[in-house]
Amino acid sequence: MTRKRFRYGCIFFLAVTLLQTACTRDVILELPYTLPSLVLNASVTTGEDVTAYLSKSWFLLDSVMDSEVTGGKISVYVNDVYRGTMQNSDIFRDSVFTKGRYILPGCLLNVGDRLRLEAEADGFDAVYAETQMPDSVQLLSIDTLRFISSDKTYKRQEQMRLYINFTDEANKKNYYRLSVEKVIEKWRNRDHTFVSKESSLGSYTSDFYLIYEDPVFQYVATNPTLQQQDATNCWGTFSDDMFNGNQYTLKSVFYPIQTSYIDFDYTYKVYYDVRLMSISEEYYNYLTVIRNISVSFGEAYINGLLEPSATYTNVEGGFGVVAGYQVAYKRIVMPFGKDSSSMSE
Repeated sequence: MTRKRFRYGCIFFLAVTLLQTACTRDVILELPYTLPSLVLNASVTTGEDVTAYLSKSWFLLDSVMDSEVTGGKISVYVNDVYRGTMQNSDIFRDSVFTKGRYILPGCLLNVGDRLRLEAEADGFDAVYAETQMPDSVQLLSIDTLRFISSDKTYKRQEQMRLYINFTDEANKKNYYRLSVEKVIEKWRNRDHTFVSKESSLGSYTSDFYLIYEDPVFQYVATNPTLQQQDATNCWGTFSDDMFNGNQYTLKSVFYPIQTSYIDFDYTYKVYYDVRLMSISEEYYNYLTVIRNISVSFGEAYINGLLEPSATYTNVEGGFGVVAGYQVAYKRIVMPFGKDSSSMSE
């Protein structure tokens, strides 16, 4: 019996070794070098000065990722009327500091405005991009429902379902994005002073999960691999194909729920900020491409198993995305729990 077990053990070991060896192959990657191009990015909305970022692309195999440009210039046109040249305005204290930030003070956009940015820099061909400011979101109401799921996947944690009621503008194609952000404010008890704030955006790969369960989120997949994961990997984007020109109630779920609480030294106030955005077609197209090349199942990333997706850009002569958006915002204030526990289990 001992020899038989030993023989089976050897066979099993050799089989595992063979499988591991068979899954490994060295590939020599040879790519033709491509010259850098200008990269123009801007995400604009009403009520804020037009702001953009100008940089350059770098080759995939470069050891140093140099993206800065010199002599940058961005001209702004609104509805084909020249509004001025943007000023360089780098934020040197920004923790995610990126050089190449430009702004045109006093240049504010209205609904329906057509924005055109023309950019140039030393040693590069000029580029340009256009976008149109979308309509504002006609948000009617947001209702909530707290429940405990019977699905073992969610470990019976208390969850919150959102019912977001809004009206879609008729006779045109509209695009939207839904996001939920958890915000925790820390206050000192002895003098009631504000100490700090931390926030986390709902996703599928963090401690704060946001599930896009409504059928509208299933309509934007272009990659077959994502058909069963649309509700968690769609970045919250959807179009009005299912309800064009009508009133619609959008459903989504997030968990675990965290309540406000007080300990001996501090008070922790918890909020959930719900944002329903109307976005331009360029914004929608960009996020659709992103969701097709970045997918995870829990902590496992399967990007390498997906079909190739072409990079999206609306910048003529270069790379980047110039897009517009508007936000309808609602803050959910969480009540205080019975004790200092912050999570509903």
